[in-house]
Amino acid sequence: MNTRDKGKNWEDIAEAYLRKNGYRILERNFLCKGGELDIVALREGELVFVEVRGLKSSHFLSPAETISRSKMRRIIRAASVFLTMHALKKINSIRFDVISVDGETSDVTEHIEGAFDLETAGFDSLTFGGLYA
Repeated sequence: MNTRDKGKNWEDIAEAYLRKNGYRILERNFLCKGGELDIVALREGELVFVEVRGLKSSHFLSPAETISRSKMRRIIRAASVFLTMHALKKINSIRFDVISVDGETSDVTEHIEGAFDLETAGFDSLTFGGLYA
């Protein structure tokens, strides 16, 4: 199985996990000039941008620790574009999560809600405005 197929498989597993836990999937693999969003989901008025990581069981870092600051910035820029393109109603908050899928067993091993935010990614602003320009 090539890297792309593995990634799709891990995203399928993460999507099933999210659905089982009450999330509604709005989009998968949202691509734009600024970056990519693996999964965009909604639950109880909270819009969640999910980064899916496939890691070996023996990996010593948490899934969130495997995401570089530049990757966080690309995800946030893509989220900004997504929000600009979609007029979503009844959104109370936005969150960036990471889901880890064990690369050997294909189990979800961790779901980190709020794994990172604008400040963690190095943005000064608390708004999305201008992040993708």
